[in-house]
Amino acid sequence: MKESSKDEDQGCTKPNTAINIELWAFFFLPLLMLLSVLIFAVSPMNGEDYALTKPFIDASFFERASWAIERSIHQSTSWNARLGEQLAIFWLAMPKVWFSVANLISMTLFTFLLALYATPQRKWSRNSLMLSSLLVVSAFFLIWPRLEIFFWQTTAAGYLQPLVATLLLLLPFYSSRVCRSLLSTWPSTAVLALLGLLCGLSFENVPPALLPYMALIIFFHFKEKSEFRIQLGMIALAYFVGWALLMNAPSTHARTAYYVHALNLPEESIGYLLAKGFTVLHTFATVSAPLLVTLVTVFIISLFLKTKPWRLPIEFYLLFLPAALCVASVIKAPYIEPRAFTLTWAILIIVIVRLTYKILQSSPERLAQAATILLGTVSVGLAGQVFFEYLDYSRKVSIRTDYIIEKQSSNECKEGLTIHTFPITSDIRLINNREDWVANNLPQVSNYFSCKLRLSAQ
Repeated sequence: MKESSKDEDQGCTKPNTAINIELWAFFFLPLLMLLSVLIFAVSPMNGEDYALTKPFIDASFFERASWAIERSIHQSTSWNARLGEQLAIFWLAMPKVWFSVANLISMTLFTFLLALYATPQRKWSRNSLMLSSLLVVSAFFLIWPRLEIFFWQTTAAGYLQPLVATLLLLLPFYSSRVCRSLLSTWPSTAVLALLGLLCGLSFENVPPALLPYMALIIFFHFKEKSEFRIQLGMIALAYFVGWALLMNAPSTHARTAYYVHALNLPEESIGYLLAKGFTVLHTFATVSAPLLVTLVTVFIISLFLKTKPWRLPIEFYLLFLPAALCVASVIKAPYIEPRAFTLTWAILIIVIVRLTYKILQSSPERLAQAATILLGTVSVGLAGQVFFEYLDYSRKVSIRTDYIIEKQSSNECKEGLTIHTFPITSDIRLINNREDWVANNLPQVSNYFSCKLRLSAQ
């Protein structure tokens, strides 16, 4: 699909303003990424982490990888075949420093990809993308509904890494410039088709949201007789095949049947689907309120400053289709998990950053600089708060872990060692305290520690 003939930001950019605020981006962005690394580094074992790994002491890479492969085969055939689940098993089996490096790479790529989508394609340059990246990371700390996908180990591997792959897969559909770069040879097309297959295996609800978008883009390419229409079709087909394999996996059917029975769900009917749809919308609006309020606010500011926020290329507007379908697809899920809205959150971030970018570029120089400095300072301050929240949580988990390890050879471990869970005091947006999972799944936690555990009566 051809790029828009008009640059929606043409005429509103002030070069001096752009240079000055982008210099501040070079200061704040590395600082925020450093804090992100530190937060993940101190993030402790939490909830489902215990079910997906075991302690490794002086184990070689081969021993860790062999165990992870064996555990992954069991997990994918008996409970969850998602690619993200297998990535979580692998990374939890590796040394924490390896996982920390992988998470830094994932978060950096996620930030960069969202910045690419948010920045006008004709302005893809180092300085512009640095500014957009700062806006993206600031949005993570200030308004992203669930920071767990960045800092909880299981979800960082299970959601963030597959989402990065999915956004990379989507890029040739969004940008004709990227399409020409990545699909110019058949080997590169084959690599993207393989990536599409893996991405299809990653989520139950994301492919139904993205496949209609892909089909629409492919239609435009056929209409314009683009040389890349066949390649894009192959990638979309591979993506669909991966999703079909996931949805038809025996473990997917078994897990769905378990939740239907455990939650005592009624048979699907029009009334049930309507009621479920209302619940999904209410949950989405409640959880995503910071994003939605920010979107409305920056749109109103854009109108006030006359930056013409509606003047966006058609490929940008089309992103609202998967954003809406991602929310709608949750209706078919047996239960509502806010993380299922992650793709929609990412698209909302893209729109917010695009509008904010235009506001900064069209504002007076001093005002734009002050706004950038304020945004960076507040974001760093909140990131520091998140770090200390995770550090405190990690300290509590470490004390309990050390206590269990100290008692592993004692009779208490054989008869039942009493442990405590921690009350939920943190904002769930910052930390998803999964102590309720620990309390309800003590046999799995006991298996992790090789020590029979029981909860304190208090």
